[in-house]
Amino acid sequence: MNTFTPCLTYLLRSNTDVTSLLSGTSIKAIISYVTDYVTKPTLKTHQIFSSAYDVYDKHSELIGGDVKEHEAARKLILKIVNALTSKLEIGSPMACMYLLGNPDHYTSHEFVPFWWKMLGRENGNYVGKSNVDDYKFRPKCYGNLNLYQWIQTHHKKRRSKKAIEEFKTSVDNPDALSGRPTNGTKYQAFLPDHPLYSTHEVFCKEELLHTMVPNFVGGPLPRPDMGDREKYCMTMLTLFRPWRTGQELKRVDQSWDEAFIEYQFSARDTTLINNLNLKYECLDARDDFHGELNRKIKQANNSTGFDSDDDSDYSDADYDDYTSVPNRIPEYNIKGKKAKARDKVINEIDDILSKSGWTNEC
Repeated sequence: MNTFTPCLTYLLRSNTDVTSLLSGTSIKAIISYVTDYVTKPTLKTHQIFSSAYDVYDKHSELIGGDVKEHEAARKLILKIVNALTSKLEIGSPMACMYLLGNPDHYTSHEFVPFWWKMLGRENGNYVGKSNVDDYKFRPKCYGNLNLYQWIQTHHKKRRSKKAIEEFKTSVDNPDALSGRPTNGTKYQAFLPDHPLYSTHEVFCKEELLHTMVPNFVGGPLPRPDMGDREKYCMTMLTLFRPWRTGQELKRVDQSWDEAFIEYQFSARDTTLINNLNLKYECLDARDDFHGELNRKIKQANNSTGFDSDDDSDYSDADYDDYTSVPNRIPEYNIKGKKAKARDKVINEIDDILSKSGWTNEC
């Protein structure tokens, strides 16, 4: 059980409910616990249907009863929403923030999702668009950016109709245009092989390197300590080494592991690579912490000679022998003042609930 610190209690005027964390395992386990507690994941499909079924089952009188269909439907929807809200564990402060139009969280960084593949619609036709294509055919002036930095800093926008027409008429030398500002703006044209070369342009803002965090969507990133080592090295090189075709990442006669060890990452990139594995380390620490806690509890039970799962050493004969021991300590059932006062309060509450009908079956 967590304790409190007298100094913090004096300064904050509240029970701080703190404990001492002196090991890396316990600290990482707490990080995992707090993250799971603070972030509210969406409900799974079976939980949604289960909640709706429970509402229908408990309020079946609303269906086909005397209540008008419109009113019955409104009540059912309201009860289902209330049931789902309780499952989501949304607190009243968060609900008030939403109703007042205020944000539900404040962060020092922004998060940008990175989808590996998606489809877009252009002029009635579906065109395959990929964030990877944006990086491969990026302007020449951004050639030294790796994929991770590109995700952080780039902003792509569509040209206006007038700008598209002007750009198409001025494309006499596409190679010369690439990497130069278009229409006198800070935005640059993609390389000609880009599928949206004539309609879109891009700009990279270096200030976002310290405030933008990529959120990789489409499956977890590989781990360095387990799984396929080659896949991990390939992924890290893809993210943190500049490339255009992918052939620049390693030589033909090299393995991905050798290329990963040979390449000199910057200090910043090395820190990011190490931090990408922090989530898995916290999850492992949580499992190790629970395992260590269970082991200590088991050892404590064994040291006291108590084993709740094994009572084969004791029999009714042993109990009979105990009851026949002369001058044994008598069994008392005498209650003190506190126990009597507690029982009195319990009886009063039970009497009030019974009279008010709370204990009656619905």
